[in-house]
Amino acid sequence: MSLTEIAIKRPLLILVAFTAMIIFGVLSYTKLNYELLPKFDANVVTIITTYRGASAAEVENTVTKEIEEAVSTVEGIDRLTSQSMDNASVVVIELKNGIDVNQTLSDVQRKVDLIRSTLPDDIDEPTINKFSTDETPILRIGVKANMTSAELYDLIDLQIKPLIANVEGVGQVSVLGGTEKQVKVELNTEKLEAIGLNSLMVTQIVANAGLSTPAGDVESSSSKFSIQYDTKFQDVNTLANMVLTTFPDGSQIRLKDVASVELGVEKYENLSHVNGVPAIALSIVKQSDANAVAVSKGVRERIETLTKQFESKGLEFIIVSDQSIYTLASA
Repeated sequence: MSLTEIAIKRPLLILVAFTAMIIFGVLSYTKLNYELLPKFDANVVTIITTYRGASAAEVENTVTKEIEEAVSTVEGIDRLTSQSMDNASVVVIELKNGIDVNQTLSDVQRKVDLIRSTLPDDIDEPTINKFSTDETPILRIGVKANMTSAELYDLIDLQIKPLIANVEGVGQVSVLGGTEKQVKVELNTEKLEAIGLNSLMVTQIVANAGLSTPAGDVESSSSKFSIQYDTKFQDVNTLANMVLTTFPDGSQIRLKDVASVELGVEKYENLSHVNGVPAIALSIVKQSDANAVAVSKGVRERIETLTKQFESKGLEFIIVSDQSIYTLASA
């Protein structure tokens, strides 16, 4: 029996079939994701390592060469290039066509982990990334308020950022600009020499005094508790009154006796301005399977709520770029 005969003899069957197709079509259409760019992973993996205070030559000899030798055996490499500069090392791995970038990323991470102990202790952990359109920020937002830069940074880092990160579909929230609070200790070398100490010894004493280590377990017939010996400093005064050394006559030298200890802010490493006014920027990346338009809408609703919640602090969000605007226009 042909399709034409079925349509004539059983019109109800055809009507039900087409109705079902229309319903499923409409449901599928409403669930389509809006994307400005197609999902694309470039065959490139980068390894970025920060080594503060090191010259380009030192970075090349102690970091770049070690990483290059470690990852050179990874399968599928087409080209391996590197750049060593003051304070940083960048190694770029270009892969052949058809190579799984995610698998290579895992292999590179494993190779770098194996040589981590041979790299300088004071480097930042190497950052290994691949280029993907999913990692492009969908929103860039400037934040201003009636408070100091350090206070605004604390507010964003401790309260604003977690609330935005909880929006459905948000994958990562990065904070750019601003300064964190930092305890500054300026040693007086003359006073240190007078009591037989040097800066390295003081640094070691302070580091050891701020350790947090396990101190054993307490067990009963029904439970077991772990004891943590925590000597971390809770405020600036506690650090300033820390005893560095005790003389035979019982007199003590405290940190504040040989140094100035105060709460300040760290040095600016990056600046963020909105319309020429200093601000802190938020860069928001969505999850790989999330709808960019829906995530943008959810973030906008959340920042409206936050603006009302912190109205007394004069909190203001300025949306610098929103990928969903161009996505909807294209759609």
